[in-house]
Amino acid sequence: MMRTPLASERIQKVDSKTGIKVIQITSYPTPSTPFPYDWPCVTNDNSRLFFYCQRSGSRDAPLDIWRCDTDGLNLFQLTEGGEGQAIARLTLDNSALYAIWKMDPKIWRIDAETGDSVVVTDLAPQFGTAHPVVGPSIMPDGRLLVGRGRGEGPIGGRSGFDWYTFDPDTGALETLPVEGTVLGLDFVRNRIVVNHDPYTLGYEPRDDGMRVFTNMNEVPMSTWTYDLDGGDEQFLSEWIYAHGTVLCGTGCIHGPGFPPNRCVWVTKPGEEPRKVAEGPYFWHSGGSFDGEWTVTDTNWPDLGLQFVHIPSGGFRTLCHAGATQDHSQFGHPHPGLSADGRICVFGSDRTGVRQVYVAHITDEFRESVIAGELDQPNDKWI
Repeated sequence: MMRTPLASERIQKVDSKTGIKVIQITSYPTPSTPFPYDWPCVTNDNSRLFFYCQRSGSRDAPLDIWRCDTDGLNLFQLTEGGEGQAIARLTLDNSALYAIWKMDPKIWRIDAETGDSVVVTDLAPQFGTAHPVVGPSIMPDGRLLVGRGRGEGPIGGRSGFDWYTFDPDTGALETLPVEGTVLGLDFVRNRIVVNHDPYTLGYEPRDDGMRVFTNMNEVPMSTWTYDLDGGDEQFLSEWIYAHGTVLCGTGCIHGPGFPPNRCVWVTKPGEEPRKVAEGPYFWHSGGSFDGEWTVTDTNWPDLGLQFVHIPSGGFRTLCHAGATQDHSQFGHPHPGLSADGRICVFGSDRTGVRQVYVAHITDEFRESVIAGELDQPNDKWI
């Protein structure tokens, strides 16, 4: 299908409290949302970003993949026709994306410029179509990592996942002998990061009669690493994060702590966990590929997106998403960063519909965070 860029849906803003330039990338009245915040969705030169747009306003409507310049121009639809929810990853050289639509378990390779798409493998003969598929994650050696849920439901049920690697060059699909949930990849040490005894979500009644989601697993979760073929198991850390991710290419784990901790934890292989920032309740965090920066949304109360310098622990409010903080996929900002930490991508339903936003982070602002400047002269944190 021949596609041409749309002119723009952008709305340009300046955050009234921080002075940071924020651009609303999408405005169409169906939900749009960034890629997952644990992997950059912005090109290495910071010129383009990639995101999902829901095809219609119905529940569980399929997601299509779009791109746009980070100044809000040249909005371009890359895909049309996938069924169900999609997971896509931008390759390290930014030339393509690998994607899976969960209702049709094929791995697609999508040209980042033209949108030309090709199926590199059909997983249905091995996986079937009745169970959820996660991935593809891009491995340091160029292979792709995918998981097949053993049980029904969006997170694989109580039985977890079976893991596989796929080589786009040879077409080889091989079993990866690890148990647990793959959290991400360590590009420094060429290792796979895996959570043992991961969450099993269930319902728990409160005193007021309401039911809340909770972890039904009685065994504490812990994080381990393996070589790229699933061998050489090594302990990394106990699980201390409310929402933890691999800090992009570094192999470190980072994320906000469970209440009552009001901090961002970072755990490096071979070291004890370290608190790098304390103050508001940090919520979800996405880091730069070199591990120097992270950005987190906040809650209870919402104090805006916090931009954190990991080596120094300094942080300042970057901007205010204005999101409802309600439905996890549509009301949570879930911010992420470009590889160099100069572009922040987040979602917000401040208009009533989830849309994609970018905040442009100036060198002056970055330097103020490193210097330990606060938002207000009288600010005091823990």
